[in-house]
Order: sequence, then structure tokens, then C-alpha cells
Amino acid sequence: MASITSAGVGSGLDLESIIEVTIQAESAVKTNQLNAREINYTTELSGVGTFKAALDTFNDALAKLGDDETYNSRLVSFGNGLEESEQAFEVEVGSSMQSGDFSVEVLQLAKGSKLQSVALGASNSTIGTGNLTFNAGGSEFTVNIESADTLEDIRNKINKESENFGVSANIVNSDSGAVLTFSSSISGDGNTLTVTSDDDSLAAIATSSPSGSSGMIIQQQSQDAKALINDQTVSSSTNELSDKIQGTTITLISVTTQPQEFSVSVDEGVVKEGLQEFVDAYNVLKGQLDTVSNASSGSLASDSTVRTVEQQLQRMFTNDLGGTTEIQSLLEIGINFNREGEMEISSLGIGTLQSGEELLNSTISDRYSSLQSFFSSDDGLVNKVDSLIELYTGSGGSLLKREESLNVSLEKVETDRETLSERLINLEASLRSQYASLDSIIAQYQTSSSYISSILTSVSSDN
Repeated sequence: MASITSAGVGSGLDLESIIEVTIQAESAVKTNQLNAREINYTTELSGVGTFKAALDTFNDALAKLGDDETYNSRLVSFGNGLEESEQAFEVEVGSSMQSGDFSVEVLQLAKGSKLQSVALGASNSTIGTGNLTFNAGGSEFTVNIESADTLEDIRNKINKESENFGVSANIVNSDSGAVLTFSSSISGDGNTLTVTSDDDSLAAIATSSPSGSSGMIIQQQSQDAKALINDQTVSSSTNELSDKIQGTTITLISVTTQPQEFSVSVDEGVVKEGLQEFVDAYNVLKGQLDTVSNASSGSLASDSTVRTVEQQLQRMFTNDLGGTTEIQSLLEIGINFNREGEMEISSLGIGTLQSGEELLNSTISDRYSSLQSFFSSDDGLVNKVDSLIELYTGSGGSLLKREESLNVSLEKVETDRETLSERLINLEASLRSQYASLDSIIAQYQTSSSYISSILTSVSSDN
């Protein structure tokens, strides 16, 4: 006998609807509970992520004030009124350079040497065979010349030699004939280019040969750069004067007829920019924390951790720092809080008191090292704030642990959904089994009833 696959087929009862309603009733409450848990966990996880990211972003902005590079930036100013591109020399200042005024007079530039042959016929003329060895300043390379090589071939071989240290070969087609020239980029006294031939047939394009004869004429000797710095003579084999003023590199560009003055000073703009970025970053952080902790719409509404962090930071930024720094508070350098709780460097003073901007400018001018120490020393503000934020966002921080816990809770929701789904499948199977038996019994009763009814009807007709 074929099995009944749809509940109620045998009895005619709407058992499918009964099963469906029973399953829905069992599912609805649990599903709503799971959905509510998922929304709560997801919302809180989003809020914690925003909270954590906001703290890290703020800490990154503050960290710049703990970096020595922020305070070591120097500004170079020339006193002749010319544009930087028009100066006779360039000045690069290192972090160890202190402020000062200097004068530089460029007496001569460093130059490489130049050699020139006599007229050698046409550019397609051959010269000889052998090896040419080029040497200058301790650098050396050799080019092999074959008997069929023309002047053009020789020029090309020299210029293309992989070990060439800076020798350029060219041909000048003069009225008298082709002239071969060599220019060396190696400068400095005693570094004039030499070209040695191992065969006399190449003597015309060498400075020395086996027989002692040579055809190359020195057009320009190599020479040192020479300058006067604060009336003191300095020289260099190149046009780069490194550490002639300790902590600077001066690159000479052209000779001068008189001293040119320049000054080195602290680049206050870098420090001021860093401080303003810190102020702006704090106000952004405050806005983000206010948003996530908003009692009516925040993803961390009324969260005690948010309030705790805000209070800890405000105390740190308004109270004395403690420790060994001369400057003890942001207020001392012109940074305070307005009525809305926002950090600012005020442009207006109160009564006879300096404005925040004036106080900051005087701090940078008169207490620069103390300002740096306040932020960047071991017991300075940057390290103290970093240690505080590390408690929340670090590898073992409370916010990171909270994120991990919420992710575990979300995984549990998914597990509970799977468990619920399996329960509903089993419940449906159980209901179908029970109703199938009922359906079969009722169907049998209905069949018997029909049979008895037909017999009674037949007996009644016979009477």
C-alpha cells in the first residue's frame, strides 16, 4: 500500500496547516530571540570597533609630537633676497645642526679633467691596435682596440664600456680633421685623467705609451672646489662640502664675487603644525566618543568604558604631568579647553593674560627643548597617553578582548540557529509521524462508516 505523503489526504482533515502553524509557533519566539541577540552583538561590536579605531587614530596624531624629527626640522634662509633656484649654492641641514648665521664665498668649483688629441684625419679613419687603460682618482677601466676600429668605433667602445667610471668620448670634426676628446667626471686635485696604451700605434690617443710618446693634450686639469666659510678656507674634491659646517651639506653651483649669507633656524612651522594636528585629533576623538555613547542613538549608549576613557584623558590633559619635565601641563604652552569641552589654542587673551597662540609662540622661542621634553621624554605626555590607550587597544587590551568576546557570541548565535533548525526538522518529522497514524485511523473509520451506511441504505430500500 502506498504511503501517505501529505498529511490529511486519507482523512480529509487539514493536517498540513496544523503542522505548519505548530512549526511557525515553535520557530517564531526562538528566531526573534536570536535576531535580537545578533542585532545587539553586531551593534555593540561596531561601536567597540569605532571606539578602538578612534583611540588609535588619535594616538597616532599625538605620536608625531614624540618623534625627534618633528623638533629637528631646520629652516635655511638666504640673506641676498634671491630665489632659492638662483643661489650660488644649496644647503641641506641635518638634525644635529644648531641655529646660526653663516657666510659662504665660492672661490672655485671642483672640475673634472679634459683631454684632446691632435687632428687624426677623418672620423672613419683607423688608428692602430692594442689596449687603452683609463685611470682617474683610483678608478680604472680598459678598452680593447682592434685594427679595423675607426675613430667612431673607438669613441663608441669607450662610451659603452660597462666599467666606465665617468669618461665621455667625443669627436670634433675641425677644419684640420677629426679630433678625439675625453672628459672625466672625477674631480679633485691630482685626479686628472690618464690614458695608457700598451702599443705605440695608439700613442696618438693616449697620454702614455711603451715608447713614452703621447698625442693627448690636457685641456683642463681636475681641481678641488674651494670656498670661504666665515672667512675660513675649505676645499673638497667635489662640489659637495659635507660637514664643513658640522651637520650641513653645502652643494656649490657657481662662483661668487663676494660672500653670501644664510641662516639656519628651527622650523617652528613643523612643530606648530604637529600641535594643531594633535588639537584637531582630540576634538575628532571627542566627537566620535560622544556619538557612540549617545544615550538615545549611540552604538555604545551609556557605556561606562567610554566615559572612563574620556575622563582619564581630560585629567591627563588638564592636570600636571608629574615626572621630571620642566613644563608640566598643556595649559603652560597655550593649549586649553573651551566651554564645550573642545581643545583649542585660543587667539584671544583674557585681561592681561596672553592668548594661547602668544603663549605657544613664546614657548617655542624661549623653551623649545622643554617643549620637546614635555611631549617626547620617557615620562612625557606621549608615552603616558600611549600607555593608557594601550590598556584598551593593545594586544591584551580590554577593547580587543571585548571584540573577541562579541565575535564568539555572534558565532554562538549561528550555532543556536543551526540547532533550532535541526529541532524544527525533527519536530516536523515527529508531527507528521503522529498525524499520519491519526489520518490512517480516521480514514479507516470513514471507510467503515461508509460501508455500514450503504448496507443500512440497502436494507431500508428492500423493506
